[in-house]
Amino acid sequence: MRGLSVTIFVRATMKGFLFSLILLLPLSCFADTQAVSVLIDTSKSIPLTEFAKTKKTVQELKKQAPPNDTINVYAFGNNLRKLTDEQLSKLEPTDSYTYLYDAIYDSARELDKISADRKALVLITDGID
Repeated sequence: MRGLSVTIFVRATMKGFLFSLILLLPLSCFADTQAVSVLIDTSKSIPLTEFAKTKKTVQELKKQAPPNDTINVYAFGNNLRKLTDEQLSKLEPTDSYTYLYDAIYDSARELDKISADRKALVLITDGID
């Protein structure tokens, strides 16, 4: 897919502690228009406190994005679904499966259809497919 830049959000466990690393840069520093697809893992393996932080971070990202940018948020677990702001606020980690690679593929295809100078795909997951 042409011009697709991939950003990966890493979440891992070390010695029983779950840690997250998020690098948020102003989207406007990169190009005139950006398209970002954020994929949120909704499997039951995600701790509720971490999930709440994830939702808050994504809501803040959407709020701070310049008006000419496109921020699409997807939930994935048993399937991939595009979320409205209201659906994001009510989202909970309830899925039994994590179809990670399917979600990446399908959302990248959707991202490729958007006209933008720069594109990014952000994954928020525990990484278990």
